Amino acid sequence: VSFYHMDEYMNPKDPTRLIHARHPGSFKTYWRKCVEEQLKKHDKRLLAQFNRRRHWPNPDLESPQTFSIAIAGVGREGHLAFNERGTKFNQGTWIAELSRSTQEANNPRGVPFGEMPPTHAVTIGLKEIGTAKILVVAAKGASKKAAVLRAIFGKITKDCPASLAQLMAAQEGKKVMFFVCPEIYSAIYKKAKARRAKAGKS
Repeated sequence: VSFYHMDEYMNPKDPTRLIHARHPGSFKTYWRKCVEEQLKKHDKRLLAQFNRRRHWPNPDLESPQTFSIAIAGVGREGHLAFNERGTKFNQGTWIAELSRSTQEANNPRGVPFGEMPPTHAVTIGLKEIGTAKILVVAAKGASKKAAVLRAIFGKITKDCPASLAQLMAAQEGKKVMFFVCPEIYSAIYKKAKARRAKAGKS
């Protein structure tokens, strides 16, 4: 089993270079704090296996042709990973420009980037996410509710990259799952119920 991280920020001062691995806002730092430090306490052997088989996205290197499972977060504007609105579904791994909304969401009250949050990030593209046999989309909080509803019930469009979920769900042999908070789940349930009622009347 190999693991591919979906994203990493570019340097806020120089978007052509990756952010320093020890920067408190980097995903590498997040990995160390949330995964490595916990595994060190319980299973150093498993940690060693993880580290041998994990990879970071690199626009200069080819990603594997297919993924077994893709786990991606959805943004307030419907982005998937860091594939912002307008990203084509055939886009491969690339350095994406982050919207103002994404910059603010990932730097609340100036933490951890201060007054200069990253404007770009390298991210696994929608083309590669779409190869997965299973797509898991995660969302939490009221600010993500509209985006999730668009992803599930709206039009399939590059204006809502998360609508890739509908394309994948329609393909034989693929599964799509949404892991959401109770508030978003309630909104999905109500929307689905209203659609079933409308379909029953027509």
